[in-house]
Amino acid sequence: MSFAKYPQFSDFGVRYDTFTGFPHPSVEPLTHFALADAGLFFGGVADETTCFHCGGRMRAWAPNDSPYEEHAKWIPGCEFIRKKQYEILVRSTSTASPPQSAVGHDYMMGDDEGYVSMPNGRDQPRNYTGPTDHVVAQDDVAPSNAHIPPIRAPDVCGFGNTGFLRTEAYATTKAAYAVPHLKPAFPRYATLASRERSFETYPTTAKGNKERMAKAGFFYTGVQDRTTCFQCGNSLCSWVDEDDPLVEHARWYPKCAYVELMLGDETINNVRKTHRNILAERQAKEMSLSNEDTEFILRELKCAPCVHRLLHQSIDPVIMELAIRKRLNGTGIIDVLDEQDLRKALADVVSLPENVRTKEV
Repeated sequence: MSFAKYPQFSDFGVRYDTFTGFPHPSVEPLTHFALADAGLFFGGVADETTCFHCGGRMRAWAPNDSPYEEHAKWIPGCEFIRKKQYEILVRSTSTASPPQSAVGHDYMMGDDEGYVSMPNGRDQPRNYTGPTDHVVAQDDVAPSNAHIPPIRAPDVCGFGNTGFLRTEAYATTKAAYAVPHLKPAFPRYATLASRERSFETYPTTAKGNKERMAKAGFFYTGVQDRTTCFQCGNSLCSWVDEDDPLVEHARWYPKCAYVELMLGDETINNVRKTHRNILAERQAKEMSLSNEDTEFILRELKCAPCVHRLLHQSIDPVIMELAIRKRLNGTGIIDVLDEQDLRKALADVVSLPENVRTKEV
């Protein structure tokens, strides 16, 4: 590849940090993670972003914009985004393998191999700042915050966008419970019968309703009480008998095409809204306990390789920040965060209080 126009932003972590003051919320598909992963950084002016490699600038972002697609559409000659698209293509055609790691119920991720960001159907942005609409090439002026932060961890994530298109409704018979129009992560478990068979070896001491877990799209992995969705490839564990597997599926993986098929957008949004209200209260509490030292270390730890890996596996950045902040507030300042430590922190913040239960579906 040719030399980058803004080499000080070649590192993913450096680009990701620039989106702290970005005016759009970090919501799929326009997440801060995806913007940074697509090679873009925020310069602090309106919602204008700049590619570190080609120098092309993009603004007038809409909520349904995919940074990968928009970058490739408006700056097709950028070598970085062309390479990124090739990586996406390789992932979309590769065979998915069983997930190897977990955070613990309610937040345990498998790889989102085999998925590619779907088109958003919008041919043109709402407004533009140059002849190429979404793109303005201004290579001679560096953004206002084009500085080099302290030492950062390298980009170890790669592509992590898992946007899906809605599919039409299908009869929910015992032979169905599948999403025919999208490539499942584990196609051999695409039928309800195959998932039910996987639970024949489910430990007798493990909790959770096996029939409801199978109907919710999960199959048993053979490890402890770990279950994985045949469609999105993500996992949940540490089940309790009171859990509604379909609700838990919707809470943590609302973009799963199978969940969308089974529940619909309205129910999924209700589940997420309930959970986000709880998380907002916890975030406010932890922020009130933080000081300047905490904020500085938090920014540094958010660039740790283990954080990038879990963000790549679709963990909500809000929950990630809350977990790290709570870890710092509870045990004091640390300068190293290993993955085991981070997973424990995540498991501590994602559960709902005992007196808050989601509705049955």
